[in-house]
Amino acid sequence: MESVAALISQIHKYLPPLNPDSNSDVSPLPIVHLVAGEVLFQQGDPSNAVYIIASGELVVKTKGVDGTETEVNRHHPGAIIGEMAAMTNQPRSATVYAATDATLECMDKDTFKQIASENHEFLSALTQLVTQRWRQSALTEVLAERFHTIEPTFWRELEPQLKWRHLSAGDVLCRQGDPSDCLYIIVSGRLRLRVTDNDGREGDIGEVAPGETVGEFGLITDAPRSATVYAIRETNVVELSPDGFETLLQRYPSVLRDIVKIIAERQQRVIGFGQRSNIAAFALALVPVSPHLRLEDFAEALVQAWPTAVNALVLSSQRFDALYGYPGAAQATFNDPIHPSIVAWMGKQENQHQLLIYIADFEWSAWTQRCLNQADQVLVIAAPNVMPKRSQTEEAIAQLPVRLHTDLVLWHQAEATRPHGTAAWLDRSAADAHHHIRHGDPVHMKRLARRLSGNAVGLVLSGGGARGFAHVGVYQAITELGIPIDYIGGTSIGAVIGGPIGLGTRVEELIDIMQMTVSAKELLDYTLPFTALMTSGKVTRICQSLFKDIRFEDMWMPFFCVSANLSQATQVIHLRGPLWQAVRTSMSIPGVFTPIIDDGNILVDGGVINNFPVDVMADLSGSQHLIGVNVSPTTIQQQDYDIDYSISGWRILANRIKPRGKRLSTPSLIETMMRTHEVRGVHQARRNEQLVDLLIYPDVRHLGVLEFDHCEKAMHAGYEAALEALRNWQRERLSHLSL
Repeated sequence: MESVAALISQIHKYLPPLNPDSNSDVSPLPIVHLVAGEVLFQQGDPSNAVYIIASGELVVKTKGVDGTETEVNRHHPGAIIGEMAAMTNQPRSATVYAATDATLECMDKDTFKQIASENHEFLSALTQLVTQRWRQSALTEVLAERFHTIEPTFWRELEPQLKWRHLSAGDVLCRQGDPSDCLYIIVSGRLRLRVTDNDGREGDIGEVAPGETVGEFGLITDAPRSATVYAIRETNVVELSPDGFETLLQRYPSVLRDIVKIIAERQQRVIGFGQRSNIAAFALALVPVSPHLRLEDFAEALVQAWPTAVNALVLSSQRFDALYGYPGAAQATFNDPIHPSIVAWMGKQENQHQLLIYIADFEWSAWTQRCLNQADQVLVIAAPNVMPKRSQTEEAIAQLPVRLHTDLVLWHQAEATRPHGTAAWLDRSAADAHHHIRHGDPVHMKRLARRLSGNAVGLVLSGGGARGFAHVGVYQAITELGIPIDYIGGTSIGAVIGGPIGLGTRVEELIDIMQMTVSAKELLDYTLPFTALMTSGKVTRICQSLFKDIRFEDMWMPFFCVSANLSQATQVIHLRGPLWQAVRTSMSIPGVFTPIIDDGNILVDGGVINNFPVDVMADLSGSQHLIGVNVSPTTIQQQDYDIDYSISGWRILANRIKPRGKRLSTPSLIETMMRTHEVRGVHQARRNEQLVDLLIYPDVRHLGVLEFDHCEKAMHAGYEAALEALRNWQRERLSHLSL
């Protein structure tokens, strides 16, 4: 109340003195009379005045998106109403009506703002009041949404038991092992949970968003804190004391059910079933590192491409000043008296929008720092033709106390046909991921929006020799149904086919390429089997012909493939470098094709360690919309062989040269090796199958792994297995997305 009294005192000091001949009790301000139940203004009305209550009681209510009204406050004589909307030029944030007959003094908005601009003491008091009001309103809205059975008036009773805490990025709220001495309610911002195991290894296990609580389990069980909790951006939390928590449970026992639901939701995210949609708002900062980029256009195009319906807000420093209604506010330092009011205003925007895009200044500034403080993720955006030195903003991002997920966006001219030189940009930026966007290309912008929103569609193609031609049939069905692909990855033949798909090769062209280049005649060049059955010159030339000098980094669509490092017994995920070399490595079937030697390590076919790399795709894409195509059957057609526990190779050779009676039926060395290689990955593939959203299993058991001359049969099998499955999946899983 001290800030309110100070404001009113400053207002009356500013006003002209009363006429000495008039009644000294008459206010120089216009008077407004309300009868009980009469509305002063409605939520959403334009702001045109500020009011001081002279007598009576007024009620403040807000209406949520679902139409539910919540009482957030009651004001009595001496209170001021409408100050935030007056300062920020925003519509009224609540409906105010008279609970009793009331009398109010009315000051027009322009006069109020003029006092604020000319009187530092007034501005300081106003800032305190705005912050206090925002806190009260934000907390009430958060609690009403999460604990809707509790009367708002009860929280006002608990106010002495509540303590506000403001955290900057990196600040620790509590540490693992600390006593559980309070319950935390997150009002704005974002927290992250970190756990240290018995061996001293640390790991983040999840995030906490506005409306959630932290520390409830320890308070209930009297156990120490189970995790360290720290802020990953500017965050406001409220501490509820044990006495306050006890009072809450006594008055509203049903609140335990709400708390259990919060714990369950958080646990689901920890074990990997949560999505970004669990987080109320997503804040993205666009940081330009090339001059003259029209990031306002970029941001608006990104909003239009967003795959889900969102209430979005784009803020540059100029747009912030215009909406906030205080010239120069965007560049106010963090020590400025108006800073708490700005924080309150931005917190309110986050409560009202699901997507916020902050456009940083080209040069380092207070606004740019504010953008980084508010962001969940950063896009460093550059024109790829000229590479500048690292900017001060980029250095500041690298030195943040909590590492921000930072992606590089190379924004190409509209006439660009293929990116080049991306590797140098990645070395310069150390980005978590990169995106190529062609100016004015809605396909590229929609792909970026899906990737950022966690709705990317990933396609994973397994290894399986000639059976892998079924992947082409699946791709044909995907294309016919208009399902976009945002990530692609594969192993062995899955890499051979996935690479051209990632390059944007049309279905018809891909079919022609496979029929002309990938055949037994073109692939197999037998030699003395000292290192491998094949010299592997043909398969090398095919890879070089398919991919030429293209690098992973320079693909419009992100692509990966997998190989196995026999020397280190590890998986190798290829994401950078020449495409042909990685694909050639991924299909180096042990014993069949020569291995690849890389820095003294022996690299072979990825199927040795991960024939169906869905887990890799899940980690890279962060999405649940994963299509997996597995062409390595768990069983193959059985045959009758003329073989017992032993057989002479000379006998088989003689039978082949000059058969006596029927020809001997025996499994060939290469078939046995290929099937052994295939079976080795079955168990890993079964685990990975649990990660896909749609599993397509073409029936290619009748095809041998080396029957490359029967590609039409495999393609048809893939198309038949995929079309209806994809159509149903598209209807059930993607219908809510704007693709």
